[in-house]
Amino acid sequence: MTDRTSSVGVVGTERARCVLVRHGESTWNAEHRWAGQADPPLTDNGRAAAFRLAKTVATEGFAVVASSPLQRALETANIIAKHLDLPAPTVIHDLRERHAGVWTGKTSAEIEAQYPGELQAWRGGAVVSPPQSENWAVFSQRAQEALVLLSKGPATIVVAHHGVIRVAEAELGAHATEVDGLSLWWLEPS
Repeated sequence: MTDRTSSVGVVGTERARCVLVRHGESTWNAEHRWAGQADPPLTDNGRAAAFRLAKTVATEGFAVVASSPLQRALETANIIAKHLDLPAPTVIHDLRERHAGVWTGKTSAEIEAQYPGELQAWRGGAVVSPPQSENWAVFSQRAQEALVLLSKGPATIVVAHHGVIRVAEAELGAHATEVDGLSLWWLEPS
């Protein structure tokens, strides 16, 4: 969650709020490597950003923290839960990042050299499927189902990944705002 990689998204109404937060900076984020479902740990910057996020949302009345099982998300969630004096995060398998296939572990420069133009298309919003990656439709469906379910529960902070946030924007109509330098995506529960 360094300023370069931070993403917070909120699913909210008066009935329930669900804040979707991107995990803190991992060692691979710092190296500009694609992790997908690989499991690199947080950096010290990532941990510091998780504390900053927890302070930012401390007065919002969240009751639950939910997380992807990948350690970069789960460590971020644990920091937030501890700071907010909430129970340990609920791990939700369907919040894990999309499997990046052959892009896993490669830097953006390596991907561009081996798959010219695909990163630019991906950054432009195109559905790009690296060889051996998880099917976008399958990934999108599992992420949507988890987010819709969470949006119907108590006020929850959800720690996940960029791909899950991308699904929330593209498929569930999330819209962004900014709070204390962190991006927030608001989405009405269905």
